[in-house]
Amino acid sequence: ALKSKNKHGNPIKLPSKILAVIVDPLSSRDAVYIAESAGNVRRVAIDVGEAQLLSILNVSNTNFVNGSKDLQHLRIQTGEKHVVYRGPAAPVTSLAISLDGTRLLAGCWDKTIWSWKISSRQSLLRYRGHTDFVKCLTTLELAGTELVISGAADASIIVWNLNSAEKVHVLKGHARGILDLAIDPSTYDTEEAGKSTCKEAVIFSAGSAREIRRWQVGLEKAKQIEAETPILVHETSVYALYFDADEDLWTASADGVVKRLSRDRDFRPDTTIEHGDYARAVALEEVGGYVVTAGRSEDIKVWDRGSEDLVHVFDGHFEEVTGMAIMGQRCVSVSIDGTIRTWSLKPEDLKNARMRKQEEERAIRVGESVPEGQISSEDTASARTFTMPSSLNESLATQQASDKDAAKASPKAANDAYPSSEREPLAAHGPEYKPGITYASQDKLPKLPIPELEDTCRRYQAVLAPLQNQREQQETASAVQDFLKSEGPELQARLKKYATGKTSYIEQFWYDSFLNFDNSVVLNLNPFFLLEDDPTPARNNQVTRAASLVESALCFVRAVRKEELPPDTLRGAPLDMYQYSRLFGTARLPTEHGCQIAQDSGSRHIVVLCKGQFYWFDVLDDNSDIIMTEKDLALNLQVIVDDAEQTPIQEAAKGALGVLSTENRKIWAGLRDVLTRDGDSNNAECLSIVDSALFILCLDYTEPRTGAELCGNMLCGTSEIVRGVQIGTCTNRWYDKMQIIVCKNGSAGINFEHTGVDGHTVLRMASDVYTDTILRFAKSINGQAPSLWTSTSPDPSKRDPESFGDVSTVPHKLEWDMLPELSTALRFAETRLADLIQQNEFEILEFAGYGKEFITSMGFSPDAYVQMAFQAAYYGLYGRVESTYEPAMTKAFLHGRTEAIRSATNESADFVKTFWADNSPQQKVDALKKATQKHTALTKECAKAQGQDRHLYALYCVWQRAVDDEGAEAASSNGYSSPVDGSSPSPPQSPTKDIRTRPASPPSRPPLQQMPAIFSDPAYDRLNTTIISTSNCGNPALRHFGFGPSCADGFGIGYIIKGDSISICISSRHRQTKRFVDSLEAYFGELKRLLRSVKKEEGKGRSRVREGESEKKTARGKVIKADVSGDGNAVNRGDPDEEDDGLGGYGFFDAGMLLQALRASQGEKERPSDKAVGHARRAVGKKLRLSEY
Repeated sequence: ALKSKNKHGNPIKLPSKILAVIVDPLSSRDAVYIAESAGNVRRVAIDVGEAQLLSILNVSNTNFVNGSKDLQHLRIQTGEKHVVYRGPAAPVTSLAISLDGTRLLAGCWDKTIWSWKISSRQSLLRYRGHTDFVKCLTTLELAGTELVISGAADASIIVWNLNSAEKVHVLKGHARGILDLAIDPSTYDTEEAGKSTCKEAVIFSAGSAREIRRWQVGLEKAKQIEAETPILVHETSVYALYFDADEDLWTASADGVVKRLSRDRDFRPDTTIEHGDYARAVALEEVGGYVVTAGRSEDIKVWDRGSEDLVHVFDGHFEEVTGMAIMGQRCVSVSIDGTIRTWSLKPEDLKNARMRKQEEERAIRVGESVPEGQISSEDTASARTFTMPSSLNESLATQQASDKDAAKASPKAANDAYPSSEREPLAAHGPEYKPGITYASQDKLPKLPIPELEDTCRRYQAVLAPLQNQREQQETASAVQDFLKSEGPELQARLKKYATGKTSYIEQFWYDSFLNFDNSVVLNLNPFFLLEDDPTPARNNQVTRAASLVESALCFVRAVRKEELPPDTLRGAPLDMYQYSRLFGTARLPTEHGCQIAQDSGSRHIVVLCKGQFYWFDVLDDNSDIIMTEKDLALNLQVIVDDAEQTPIQEAAKGALGVLSTENRKIWAGLRDVLTRDGDSNNAECLSIVDSALFILCLDYTEPRTGAELCGNMLCGTSEIVRGVQIGTCTNRWYDKMQIIVCKNGSAGINFEHTGVDGHTVLRMASDVYTDTILRFAKSINGQAPSLWTSTSPDPSKRDPESFGDVSTVPHKLEWDMLPELSTALRFAETRLADLIQQNEFEILEFAGYGKEFITSMGFSPDAYVQMAFQAAYYGLYGRVESTYEPAMTKAFLHGRTEAIRSATNESADFVKTFWADNSPQQKVDALKKATQKHTALTKECAKAQGQDRHLYALYCVWQRAVDDEGAEAASSNGYSSPVDGSSPSPPQSPTKDIRTRPASPPSRPPLQQMPAIFSDPAYDRLNTTIISTSNCGNPALRHFGFGPSCADGFGIGYIIKGDSISICISSRHRQTKRFVDSLEAYFGELKRLLRSVKKEEGKGRSRVREGESEKKTARGKVIKADVSGDGNAVNRGDPDEEDDGLGGYGFFDAGMLLQALRASQGEKERPSDKAVGHARRAVGKKLRLSEY
């Protein structure tokens, strides 16, 4: 940031990056034209300051007459310091001026050449014909015909008629893009007034494939000179060509070398200057005999032409220098940093500059201050440095609070201390700015309670009961009693002692369980959200949707960092917000001893992945204000998409290093060491840029056709092999960070690293981002529309560019050094990932028959109702009750995460057996009510942190540490740690249930005989082998969400209960997932038929008056949605109410299908009525055979 404020070279700061510069030929010592990444061309008067301009302006209208070329030029020069030529919507890369000085031409990333009339700024012709970015331009005149010559990234050179924009010649011969053009002065003579008598000229061209080629160009024909023997004097791309007064050719290359190619030696080099890094530009000051070079190193270097000695180094730019121009004895340089700087090349000025620099260096050595506006050589060593994000241990360990502070006030009181306009910005938009509400209640939240040991053991036996037979129940009861009488009380005491001074007794163990997980995080840990489409159709294409989502996400980042995000609440009480402070700039970093979570809390940039290629640019300033408009973001993203398209996808896949983040964590740790071990490689810096990014934006090139394909794409990407190369979207990911994924058709989702944040936190972000996109669209219609945010960033387009600080908003492509071992590792990682993807399948159910409104009208909890559906559908297929998991949020407590709801209960087991047996509708509905009531009671207990899973796991971890002689207070440090009681910023979100979590199974175990009986009992493993892993994450902003199965023979089920529909995404390792989905769909329809049947029976005894009242009630309010008549319900396979048996042609719910199995388990004998049921089973089997699946 210090370097960006220096005044070296009298900088003129412009609002965007500068990509090229040429001298104004009508004023060779006063003005230049520059090309901006914002799409403008700007004429800038170098010598005229603001005060002098105002003085001249006072007399300009009386002293000058319009119409004279000279006077018009002087008006442009002095009347306006910056004259802007507008039109392009993409960056301008190159400039040229017609020989008569009347027309300005600009090459653009939009693949065309723009032109303007200089005097009036009127837009003239556009030259269309290139298929990629136009990189360079020059003009000449042959036999009275004015021509424009352009070179582009499409590896072609086009000769144009200046006046008609028609192509004269298309020259091809370069293998890669053209970077510069130069006219051989020995073949091109001009007469007075710029009229050329030449009929032919020789053009030199340089490109990305290091060769320099020559072309003989005339009006009638053009050909390459010595096509088989191009000039090859550099190791890589040649960026610049420059003919000096002796007609020798100077070149600048990415190999860091500048060379003079002698004409007398047939353009072989006779001078070599080691500029260093990428040399982008070279120019000569002929009077003093100086060679000036510049490039990525940011410095302007002046060399003695004769001796090749370095004369002086001008420092001032703080980003890559992109161009230079010589104006008399001065050099004008431009840079990505958006500044124009001027450097005197007079011998006496160079001498003085050297002396000043020596004085500065001496002052630094002796500890004196450097004069204001100057910077030391140490400050100029680098422009922008990315450092590895620090471990969260460092930040967590510094967070302090006390229990007595928490006792001073309740969390609700702390939240209510803020005005309603800040607690609910939408209720009264435009409130007075007052930060701090986000974490205002943190130190008032109660700590997570440690349950009583006896209560936990009782709950443990209860959740195991439906999974066990009588013998197994007795064995577990014996193990529990043994635990209560022996190790249990001691471990409970150790746990309480360990928790003293910690924010949470489970937090560190929780992090360790995630971070010690060695297998791939893909399909194992990372969940996904699939957002609804943008309600504004214009945004539903990739670039506009991505730009809109990023803009809204940055608003969310800003609200979190400025502590203006209203806290999540449950019935008016604020919830823990700690996780929000860990949502952005965070990365999961593998090491040999487990992973770490690191964070760059000051991160300002995002990383964009497109076709496996990495790009980055800054989006925030040091104050966390947004520095790019949505239009700016869209421009950057389009540029990235266009650039990524230049590399064939099969070629890009060979360097798609994101695949390595899907590897086994220990393997990935070793590969990161390979990436960072070479000090001369830029891989370490590239890796740091990715790790420290706010988040990753993945731009996919595919358009998934179905909902299931969309869900799979968001969870793990697609796998598609073409000619032996993986070209699926699975190579376009980086799973160690939060990713926003946008498909070609604008479908968007989020995939996130789950260690430090739960689903509630990311759901809040997704919801606010989605809401903000709608409100910003509303504001474009009505400026008085409300805003979701308490305050907003200043409009970037109206800010002084100096206020942005040291930022780089132009996209940069990360260029990895692909070492041989990396290429091999990438190949192996990709094949393992492809295996993993192929081993899993995804299906969705978008049930439109009914939703929350109907379920609640029937008197059921929607979540409990759907949970029983999973139990019944599974039992209907397999005849077993299995371990089922659903997370309950515990964010009412400090640093609360989740507790496990074990949905399989005695009541749910009784329901599924009743449902599948030959029982009346009333009996089935009564059993359902008991099961859902039990589930609701369990959910409330778990939300109060009164479950069994987390407590038992903490006891196990305390025992294991004691066995390992680490002591009860010892705590591992894998990046996250449980700090002392703290008012640290904290995380959660809405009071929905959290995405499932996996740290149930204990870590590696000591010998069995040393383990407490409760943990060595097979029941503990059975409970923690979750077959049906579920999570309810409902929100209208989401279309689906989901995750992979928790075990090899399990199902991963994410569901959203909406007002009139239910969305479910199910994954498994090919366990007939489609059949399970069909079973669920049929169950929902069958259950509605049962409820309708029971409702009719209940209504038979009512009077006509009561029936009339009931009918009137259904005509208004939400009850109309709950009409049990079935009219208008659109179940995917037709309304089940229209089927006599309610089964829609499937045998999943035939009452007799499992009857004999049930009777066998109950020891009952077959009754005569069973045969009739069996006959019904055969009829249903016939239907299944005939139905079109």
